Amino acid sequence: MVTGTPEEPIDGRARYGAGFSVQAADAVEAVARARAVFQRAAAAAGLPAWPLARVEAQTEQELELELARPSFPPLLGVAELAERLEVSRQRAWTIAGRPDFPGPVARLKATPVWTADSVRRFLEIWPRKAGRPLANARPGAS
Repeated sequence: MVTGTPEEPIDGRARYGAGFSVQAADAVEAVARARAVFQRAAAAAGLPAWPLARVEAQTEQELELELARPSFPPLLGVAELAERLEVSRQRAWTIAGRPDFPGPVARLKATPVWTADSVRRFLEIWPRKAGRPLANARPGAS
């Protein structure tokens, strides 16, 4: 796993990295084998023999579980926001413009998008007031 580039290292120190699998009886053996494979590959590529900064070991089952999880959170556009808030799209735009409404994580051409968790947290504290009744529900409406 690359943690920085020579042009933009995280802590000012250049690094290089790789991710790969090895067969081993346990984590200690896996780390030892991985270290040897990594050092041979770095030498073959002509990379400097820097000390290891980080090593991770996980079972195949843990890797499968990790790969099965989405790599980004559930997102909501205005249509989904309106459904979640149980309002019209027009009203969703108005609510999204409130100063206490969470900011979108991205703005696409069609719509801004929010994380479902940020909208959920807003709904937990939103002092929602009853809206206008539908036109056909008002007395005297036909």
